[in-house]
Amino acid sequence: MTEKEAVAEITRFLQDHYIHEAWADAYGVDVGPDPDSIHVRRPGDLLALARPGEKVATMCQGYSEMLALRLRERGIPAQARCGYATYFQKGWYESHWVVEYGDGRWADAQIDDLQRGALGIDFDTLDLPPGAFLTASEAWQLVRRGDADPDTFGHDAEWKGDWFIAGDVPKDLVTRQGVATLPWDEWDPMPGRDEEIDVALFDALAAGTRVAAVPTKVFNQRRGRFEDL
Repeated sequence: MTEKEAVAEITRFLQDHYIHEAWADAYGVDVGPDPDSIHVRRPGDLLALARPGEKVATMCQGYSEMLALRLRERGIPAQARCGYATYFQKGWYESHWVVEYGDGRWADAQIDDLQRGALGIDFDTLDLPPGAFLTASEAWQLVRRGDADPDTFGHDAEWKGDWFIAGDVPKDLVTRQGVATLPWDEWDPMPGRDEEIDVALFDALAAGTRVAAVPTKVFNQRRGRFEDL
């Protein structure tokens, strides 16, 4: 089995057993407003929730961490990456997680046929073309060069901008160190909205000249509480 075939096989399993919380209504599935499963950080724990005939709520980070784990178990280099996808809406960089695998290939395990049709995607989402996804560090550097508007990067009209991109940089770097974080985890030195950004620090993090420290606790913004990482 090739690497690409392994990615496709694992992705089919994930799409059969998991559902993105924000897309659940499109499938006629009610997952509730804040299902516990979306707060599961460790991919092994999330995989253990799979049951025949059931759909477990997750999101892009969950799909990516589970796919990366299963690929590594097969001896294929893989890691989840935090950054921005350009294929959700024209002119918009959507905060998103995908998987980097093998020799620099990229896969989005979330996108199935329904989402592909709804989004008008006409390329292989298990082998993303150049420019389809930017890591958080690439997004930060793109904005810093003045080549993109920071307000076109984010999750929605409220959660966007240079402060939001800065917060995703350590998420991606910590993930590359093998630590799974949630999209709504926050920790120092991530800036908040309207807070001053330590531009020099994030320049160094994005350039790889400074290592991102792994926190012991994070603030789960959705639950409004501190949690062990």
